[in-house]
Amino acid sequence: MESQSSHHVSGETRLDHVSFRHGKTPVFDDFSASFGSGIHGLRGPNGAGKSTLLRLLATELTPQQGSVTVAGVEVNSFTDALKVRPSIGYMPQGFAHVGQMTVFELVAYVAQLRGIPSQRRATSRS
Repeated sequence: MESQSSHHVSGETRLDHVSFRHGKTPVFDDFSASFGSGIHGLRGPNGAGKSTLLRLLATELTPQQGSVTVAGVEVNSFTDALKVRPSIGYMPQGFAHVGQMTVFELVAYVAQLRGIPSQRRATSRS
């Protein structure tokens, strides 16, 4: 089994003028924040945007406006996200997609998240 080399990216993590909506519901409108090194916590009422903020920082979501920089890398593409993901520790509250995916689809999705090149991923169940 080939192991994927791990590398650590360090640097500032910030959101600059980020706007994000879930459908027509605004979550962030021109929101900016920066996070120094260390462990951070979020606190707020349900619906305040905590999970959305974490998903933006974990590169699971892309802002509709503004920019997200994680560990010093401005995340503008899937390739950028792959650079910083080894430096991110993120455990979502739930993984709703699992119940709607076949085993094959789930494995393919995880392979994509891990950055396994598409040429190395199976394209069928044969």
